[in-house]
Amino acid sequence: MNIATREIFLSTGTLALNAARLNHLDHLQKKYSFSSAPYPLVVEPGCGIGLLTGWWEDEGYIVLSGDILPDNVQFNKDLHPWRRTRVRVWDAAVPSGGKFHIGFVYGLLYHVADPALVLQNLSTTVRDILLVETIVDWKDGTGLNEITQWEGHDQGLAGVAYRPSRDWVEEQMTQFGFKVEIPDKQPQHEAFPDPKSWPLPEGTMCRSVFVGTR
Repeated sequence: MNIATREIFLSTGTLALNAARLNHLDHLQKKYSFSSAPYPLVVEPGCGIGLLTGWWEDEGYIVLSGDILPDNVQFNKDLHPWRRTRVRVWDAAVPSGGKFHIGFVYGLLYHVADPALVLQNLSTTVRDILLVETIVDWKDGTGLNEITQWEGHDQGLAGVAYRPSRDWVEEQMTQFGFKVEIPDKQPQHEAFPDPKSWPLPEGTMCRSVFVGTR
């Protein structure tokens, strides 16, 4: 992994964002109870270097993670040696195989070439709860909102990235069999506006968490 890429994951801004995400998972766990299985299984596509995976491990979940970039996977294993058999290189659009209680899809949809395919494939392997967090558009509607220009080099490997509307994400998750909710309480971070505040000022960079249950 080159230094520039590593700095994206370990920058102050990303670490603050991750801290807010992790604190919010505590809230979601209490609200939705997630799974009553003795050893719940979690699938985590687009895991990056695995900085969010530890929350699930600490709670007793078994996590299969994947990332399309071999450097990310190797650095994840170097940082967390106990994951060597549980972190793999695979395209997020390819089903991981098996049936999982929970799908954990944070910070991925706006990176991939076909976000709908990612959700569709996850719907075939996730049986209970699908947690999605993504950058979303400042306005609602049904658009996927393709962009080809952005600051930085970490947005889309295919040369395109997306700003899906909240309605688009809800529509896709519903189509694939989930009852979808945008939690009123979002992570406590400036990137996550109050869900009731849409539409936002034009061009606002914003994120949202979605919870899909069966």
